[in-house]
Amino acid sequence: MSDPQFVSTSVAVSPAAPLPPAYGAVPVRQDEYDAVPPMSQGQRVLDTFFAPSRTFADIRRDRSWWLPYVLLVLFSLIFATVVQKRVGADTLADNAIRSNPAQAEKMQNAPPEQRAKAMKMTGTIMQVTLFSGALTFLLVPAVIALLIWVGFNFILGGSSTYPGMFAVAMYAALPGLIFYLVVIATLFAGDPETFNLSNATGTNIGYYLPTGTSPALKSLLTSIDVFSIWQAFLLGLGGAIVARVKKTTGLAMVFGVWLAIVLVKAGIAAI
Repeated sequence: MSDPQFVSTSVAVSPAAPLPPAYGAVPVRQDEYDAVPPMSQGQRVLDTFFAPSRTFADIRRDRSWWLPYVLLVLFSLIFATVVQKRVGADTLADNAIRSNPAQAEKMQNAPPEQRAKAMKMTGTIMQVTLFSGALTFLLVPAVIALLIWVGFNFILGGSSTYPGMFAVAMYAALPGLIFYLVVIATLFAGDPETFNLSNATGTNIGYYLPTGTSPALKSLLTSIDVFSIWQAFLLGLGGAIVARVKKTTGLAMVFGVWLAIVLVKAGIAAI
């Protein structure tokens, strides 16, 4: 009879079941963008123009956005300096008022003192707007990032974070660099006396419409701009890749919102 001290008491233990996902957690869907090798900040900026999918895939790894911000602010300051020297505050104010028929009529009927005061105030606003890039390129991407973060996460069921979407919005603004270069070239090639800051170059049909065109039609055709469409495309593509949703779905959502904004602006102009 065996010694009870040495009787085996081992009990078979079944393997532990996997823990369920935390409440509210979104499962991560692996895709081909997870295999994109790490990139430098400079590579990401260049690929935004030539291979944007790679840039946005790398944002999953690193959500930094400092280089696009520095470039956008730098180019905006160069642009502002050129406009100030070639056009000037008075011409900017005069062209802005003449581009708005209702405001132009109101100014024409105003007393000289009131007209001069309004022109000075408009010129000051133009100057502040020109040199506000450092603030504008923080606030505008912050608002856009909030909107696409809500849209991709809570409407399309994605798994992005707000900092990730902020980086997407910042990189999606990079076509603005090309815009600044085009406008500067237009300024040197054309007549500075006709320069209008609100529609600075002929990348939309509204730029070519005559002065008496319906405000609603002009607003609609001015809003459908090459650079606006380019940036909306980057937002839709980047948001979809970072949030891990279908690209076609992300692009459809972003362009749907963009079209709604264009139509609302046209409706306000008509009123």
